Amino acid sequence: MPPRNPVTQSQTNDPEGTYIRYWMPELAHLSNKEIHLARPEAIVDLKSSRALAIETYGRILKTKK
Repeated sequence: MPPRNPVTQSQTNDPEGTYIRYWMPELAHLSNKEIHLARPEAIVDLKSSRALAIETYGRILKTKK
C-alpha cells in the first residue's frame, strides 16, 4: 500500500469527519467532503513538508550505505 497523506488518511478512515468534529468543533458546520480538505490557513503545508521529508529520508539512506 502506498504511503498516504493526512487528508487521504482522514477521508479513508473517518469519512464522516467524526474525529475532526470532536477535536475541532469550529469545523463542525462543514460538509463531510469539505471537512477533510486542507485549510489554506493551516500551519503546515502538506505538499512542501512531504517534499522535505522525502529529501531528508533520501539523505539518511545515502549516509547508511
